[in-house]
Amino acid sequence: MSYRSALLLGLLSTFGAQAVPAQAPVAQGWAGWAQCQLTIQGPGYAHNETHLWTITGAGTSSANMEIYPTSWTVTGSGSLDRVSGPTRKTAQWRINGTLTNVTIATTRHADRITIQRWTNHGPARSALTGTETTAVNGVGTSRPLFLDVQQWAFPATSTRNATSTRATGSNSARFDGLRGPLAPPGSMGVAECRWDFAKSPDEPAPPPRGRAKAL
Repeated sequence: MSYRSALLLGLLSTFGAQAVPAQAPVAQGWAGWAQCQLTIQGPGYAHNETHLWTITGAGTSSANMEIYPTSWTVTGSGSLDRVSGPTRKTAQWRINGTLTNVTIATTRHADRITIQRWTNHGPARSALTGTETTAVNGVGTSRPLFLDVQQWAFPATSTRNATSTRATGSNSARFDGLRGPLAPPGSMGVAECRWDFAKSPDEPAPPPRGRAKAL
C-alpha cells in the first residue's frame, strides 16, 4: 500500500470514529412518584387539583446526577355560583392533562441524595374544560371554558444520607386561593403533598388516591 493510500485510510478511520455519538451512561434504579393535592374554597366557589409526577423509565448519569424521564398528570374539577345584584354567574369545569417530557433528577452530595424536578415543560394546554353562564335578571348567556393548567411546585426532597435507597415524606401548606380558575376574592387554598422514591432493590408504594382535605 502506498504512503498516500495509507494516509487517506487513516483519515477516513479517524473521521468515522468521531462521527459515532457518545452514549450517556444509564442511571441505575430510582423509581417513584410525588403527588400534590390542592383544594381551594371561597364564597360560592370550590376547586380541586391533583398533580402527580411519576418516573417512567431508566435515566442517564452525568457526574453526580441521574436524570429520569417523568410523566406529569393533572386532574380535578370545580364550580362557581355567585350572585351580585341582578347578575348571577355560574360555572362548572373539569381538568385532565398530561405531559410526558418532564424530568426528575437525583443529585448525590457528600451527606445525602436530593430529588428535584429537573425540567418543567408545560403548561398542559386547554386541560381545563367547562362552561360559564352569566345571567342578568334571569336571562343568561353561556360560553365554553378552555384554560391552560400550570404545574404545581414539585416537592423537592432528600434521603437521610448518601447511601440511602429511599426518600419518602409529606408536607402541607396554605396558599392564596386566587390562583384558582375563576376564584373570587377571599378564596383560600391548601396543598397536601406526598412522595415516595426508592432505588432498587427497594420499591416505592403506589401513590395515594382521593382529593385533598377540605379547608
